[in-house]
Amino acid sequence: MGAIEGRFFTSAMCLHSAYLLDFITSIADQAIARLECEPGHLIFTSEPSWGIEPEGDIPSCREARGTLEVTESDLGASALSAFLDHPDLGAKGAGRRNWRGFRCRFSDGQEDLLVLRNVDNPREAESYLTSVWPALRRACLNAQYSSGPDLSDDALLWVIDQKVNAAILVIDAHCRVLKTNAAADEFLEGGRLLQLGPQGLVCASRKETEALRAAVRESYQSDSDTKREFVLLLRGKSGTAHMPMSLSTYVQAETGARLILLMLPRPPDHERIEGLARQMGLTPSEARVAALIREGHSNKKAAEIAGLKVETFNTYAKRALSKMNVKCRAEMAQMLTWQAALERP
Repeated sequence: MGAIEGRFFTSAMCLHSAYLLDFITSIADQAIARLECEPGHLIFTSEPSWGIEPEGDIPSCREARGTLEVTESDLGASALSAFLDHPDLGAKGAGRRNWRGFRCRFSDGQEDLLVLRNVDNPREAESYLTSVWPALRRACLNAQYSSGPDLSDDALLWVIDQKVNAAILVIDAHCRVLKTNAAADEFLEGGRLLQLGPQGLVCASRKETEALRAAVRESYQSDSDTKREFVLLLRGKSGTAHMPMSLSTYVQAETGARLILLMLPRPPDHERIEGLARQMGLTPSEARVAALIREGHSNKKAAEIAGLKVETFNTYAKRALSKMNVKCRAEMAQMLTWQAALERP
C-alpha cells in the first residue's frame, strides 16, 4: 500500500455531500473524498457539520474518464492529522482511529482519494468503490456546479446502492436512453434483444417494442405515489431467447421528476452456465448442451457449435430437461439465467 502524504490535503475547499452520506455509509460510518481540481483540491464529506458554505467560485474539477482502479493506501498518522485538522473541514475531535485511505486512479491519469472510517471489509470496500465511484463522483460535482444533480445519474446510483447485479438502463417517457452501465452496453452492442433506434429504445420485435412503450406510458400516467413495476419477457430476433426485463419507476423526492429503470440479468458467460448446470447434476456433455440452449441457438446451430450430430444433441437435451425437472427448453433457459444472476457476488 502506498503512503498518503499530508500535503495532499492543503489548499482545499470542503463541502458536505448528501450523495456521499447516502452511498458510502453502506460500507463505512463516515467518508471524506479529495478530488484534484484547478487550482488546489475539492473535499467532500459525508458529515453535514464538517462542511462549509462555499464562498466565491468552486474549484473546477475535470471529468474523470477511462477505467478505474481502487487500492487501499496506508494512511500515516501525520497525514491523517493534517487532513482531519483542516480548518474548513470541522472534523476536529472525530478521533484518529479506524480510518482507511483508498486511492481511486482512472486510466486518464485522474486520481482521487477517499478516507473512510470503520470499514469492516477493505476488499469489499475496494470492489464497491470500483463500481460506484465514477457515477458518485459525477453526482457530487453536478450538485455543486449546477442547480440540481443529473437525475439519471441519481437513478443509477440508487440501483447500484441496492447491490443489484444486472444490466441497467435509465430511460425517459419517450424511451430515450439516458444512462447505461457496462452490462447494458453489452446488450445494446449485441443487438439481439435491445437496440437504439431513431425513436429511442426498441426491442428485437415490434410486438415487444409496443409492450415496452405501453408499460412506460402506464408508469408515467400512474399516480406519483403508486409504485408500478412490470416484467417483459424478451425473446430476441430468433424468438428462442427467454430474458426477463423488469421496469420500475424512480421518483426523485426533491422535484417529483421520474425516470424508468430497466433491469435485465447480466449475461453470464458460457463457462459459468456450464458450471451451474453441472452443479444441478448434469454431465459435462449435458451441461454444454444446456448452456447452448440457454443462449438461444437453434438445434442445428447449437449442435454444430458443440461438434455433435443433431440427433445426439437432442438426446443430451432431453436428459438435461429430465434431470433439471423442467418441462421445456424455455423453462430450462430461464432457470439457468436467474440462477446465474442470483449467485453473482
